[in-house]
Amino acid sequence: VSQAASTGVQSVQIIQQNAQAAAEAAEWADKMLVTVDKDSSLNIRKEASADAEVVGKFYAGSGAEVLETGDEWTKVKSGDVEGYVNNAYCVFGEDAHTYAEENCETKATAYADGIRVREASNTDAKILDVIDSGASLTVNTDAEEVDGWVSVDCNGTTAYVAADYVDVALNIDDAVSMEEIRAREAAAAQKAAQEAAAQAGSLIDVQAAPVVRAGNHPAVKRNLLAAGTASITGIS
Repeated sequence: VSQAASTGVQSVQIIQQNAQAAAEAAEWADKMLVTVDKDSSLNIRKEASADAEVVGKFYAGSGAEVLETGDEWTKVKSGDVEGYVNNAYCVFGEDAHTYAEENCETKATAYADGIRVREASNTDAKILDVIDSGASLTVNTDAEEVDGWVSVDCNGTTAYVAADYVDVALNIDDAVSMEEIRAREAAAAQKAAQEAAAQAGSLIDVQAAPVVRAGNHPAVKRNLLAAGTASITGIS
């Protein structure tokens, strides 16, 4: 009876694992990820051509929903950007899932306020921080799994949050539109110009500041006269 029960438990576990694998495969069936490194980007074009207008960019760790698949170009949608990407720099489906697990961070995002981040995986452990809904922490994917808890990084320290109050998922970024890129560049240029103007203004103020010899300053001169030392030259 014991062996039969054990066999039954194993069968249930196998069924659950297969169901989870099938669900993940279905989730990633129409997904893609770019394979560019952190110093590069992949153009998203308006048409399926290298000469077409660039409407956005993918950076490392970005992905999208696949709309149409072609031999050389694939139409995708990511965030507010829709267009075509060159297949040579992308992975699709389960390959995208595998690539994401190997190259993207996993985040634990709180979906309630006041979630306690603890030093150890128990409710008596010291509280290191408290996060509110929408806040995310990086998951320590190499840590040993503890039932009911998620191991996370908290300011460089290994910590734990209750699994019931966070959503754990791979962190896949959206594409960035050219409008947003140009807006960022304009904002950065404006900030640089303001800083340069402020620095130039400080230099002008310093250079234009009058040099007053102490001995010629009215207040100092009165003091020198009172002390009988009015003939002392000004201190430069």
